Amino acid sequence: MGKIKKLKGWNYDLFITPDEKLLTLGSRNTAYVYDLDTKEIVFKAKTVSNLAYAVISSDKKLLAAKNTSGLLAIISMETGEEICRNKMEKTEGWEMTFSKDDQAVIDFDWDGRTMLLTLENQCTILDGPASKKKENSAPFVYMKYDPYTKQIYKFMKEHPDYNGNFVVASPADKDNISYNILRRISGEFPDNLRKVNFCKEHIYYSAGPDLIMCDRQFKQLDKIRLPLENFVEEGIQGGQTIVSPCEKYAFFRPLSMGCSTYLFDLRTKELVRKFDYPFVSGFTMIKGDTEFLVSTWEGTYIGEL
Repeated sequence: MGKIKKLKGWNYDLFITPDEKLLTLGSRNTAYVYDLDTKEIVFKAKTVSNLAYAVISSDKKLLAAKNTSGLLAIISMETGEEICRNKMEKTEGWEMTFSKDDQAVIDFDWDGRTMLLTLENQCTILDGPASKKKENSAPFVYMKYDPYTKQIYKFMKEHPDYNGNFVVASPADKDNISYNILRRISGEFPDNLRKVNFCKEHIYYSAGPDLIMCDRQFKQLDKIRLPLENFVEEGIQGGQTIVSPCEKYAFFRPLSMGCSTYLFDLRTKELVRKFDYPFVSGFTMIKGDTEFLVSTWEGTYIGEL
């Protein structure tokens, strides 16, 4: 086992740049950017209170930060100055992404809206209900950005505009937002986006005790069951399973906070490591699944297997 270092800040959805050089974490009203090679803070900024997400533009010149009420700010990583701040639709939402040209942020809220915030502080609804008064503005639309294919996925659970459960997708292109149906999910549907994760080759989601592996069209390819009953404490009901980006490992976090968490070899189903950090919120791996990041409410731990 290699040395483990504790970083300041935490998150549910750990944002890492595609080249695995930078990591963003948050703490109340401060966003931290870490160099993943040196494990040191290279940028930090006080920003929106109750920080929920922080993402970096592809040119690494901008940082976007959003809080639990949907307030979104864009900050220059070159000067540290805030470029703009917008209340958007004043609702909580999912992790956002920068547009391909880095001149705007594509944002998603819990009511199913896809929105655009430009560097000139102009907010536009690209897709979804125009206002909260519309009947189909409901919290059963889950949205997530896939950084590997640069697609936006919407998970429509018993949506009034659809007869059943569907997955729809759109290119994450601010000039071409258009959702098309990928597949109807006839089996158990993921009940929230904490149980859906995109890997480099496949998509995984939890359905009861099973981990479902899908292709990018959400066609089911495999059903995996980890031997959780042999390790997880008695009385724990349900949890979140996160598959590492290169699909070598599966991390299980019980829903009950403060419990131990577990890392399994996805191929052999053998237990690789047990973590006893309290209040674990997020997990991911880098460098070909050789280094792990375990995020907790008390900080984020990074180390080698």
